[in-house]
Amino acid sequence: MNRWIPRMILLALLAPSARAQVGGVSYTFSPSVEYSRFEKNAGLKDSYAFGGTMGLGLGRYVELKVLGLIGQYDTRLGQLGGADSTLAPRLRQLPTRSVRTERWGLALQVNLLPGPIVPYLTAATGLLRFRPEDDLRASESVYLMGGGGLMFTVASRYAIFAQVENLAYRYNPGAAFLRGEDLNRANLQPANFRQVLVTNWMGRAGMRLYLGGTTSEVEEGLFSQHPANWRPVIDPFVGQLRFNRALDFPSSQRMGGFYLGLALGPTLNLRASTGGRSTRAD
Repeated sequence: MNRWIPRMILLALLAPSARAQVGGVSYTFSPSVEYSRFEKNAGLKDSYAFGGTMGLGLGRYVELKVLGLIGQYDTRLGQLGGADSTLAPRLRQLPTRSVRTERWGLALQVNLLPGPIVPYLTAATGLLRFRPEDDLRASESVYLMGGGGLMFTVASRYAIFAQVENLAYRYNPGAAFLRGEDLNRANLQPANFRQVLVTNWMGRAGMRLYLGGTTSEVEEGLFSQHPANWRPVIDPFVGQLRFNRALDFPSSQRMGGFYLGLALGPTLNLRASTGGRSTRAD
């Protein structure tokens, strides 16, 4: 791997006319491997996950993707952060379990430049599922991810990429990975564990294939604008949300706030809502 990536970079530099990116609307397929560098509060040992993305390319600069990664890790509860000198020896008595992780989500990639070497930024959100062995119940957490990387052209419509990302989620490692008898054996209580914020650094590399679209040097159309030409948008909104009575929520809620985002062209905006307060309407 250490020799292969530099050779691909050299190939990209020697073939400046080659572009993996395509204009117009295209489809992307990216198998990849990821190395996870877990922090102490994650309770897991560093290892690899495999998977990739499938998505939609909107011109040369924007890619929307569905992401899926599956990994197998061993627990490392003896090194949980925040443990005092009396708690640490008991944590080391906890059993080691194998945990299967499944990460599913939606990702946005913004390519900053066209050409044989493409720097990009990426962000994603979705569901992270932990499946410990010994028939323990699976647990789930919503995650946020952000990072960036470089994509190197191998041939027309083909590229390799390497990126670094930071993955953040909240969970309780004791509830996720331990049984009651595990706690009793180590003289621990559920109160010894709490909900924590975990932020892990990940490195991912793989290959990307573009299908459809156009390889023409000159791109025109709805998705041809460079990111420097995108403009911010702020849209106020007021609405009303009606709940099914089976949910045991107030049947009607009034909501208001703002949508904040970017206009990527004349027909496509990316937005997120903020400041949405709700009040009971009945």
